[in-house]
Amino acid sequence: MTSSRSKSFDRAVRIEVLRARAAIERDVLVNRVETFSDDINPLIWLSRLTRAGRRSWLKKSVDFLAHYPFITSTLSSMLLRKSSKMARGSGVALAVLQAVLAQQARDRTPGP
Repeated sequence: MTSSRSKSFDRAVRIEVLRARAAIERDVLVNRVETFSDDINPLIWLSRLTRAGRRSWLKKSVDFLAHYPFITSTLSSMLLRKSSKMARGSGVALAVLQAVLAQQARDRTPGP
């Protein structure tokens, strides 16, 4: 008889633990969705670009476009509608700029 009580008690405890775990996972999911929706909000992107700070607006724009290259690609394809020398030149210039920025970032980080 104690064995059946023990089994039913263990089952009840397991169910409560699973319910608590599910509640925690739901809370984590809600927090991550809120964070993600803030990260993809275009108004927040614009506010980050226009914030006053040590870097110039142009530098922030270049950093932004380097961080999100699909925006540059989309804008160029929308504006030019076809491949041209200007588009290829812009792509090469952007690639060179990204390489220079990456190199500067590596130079600024302290070595081991």
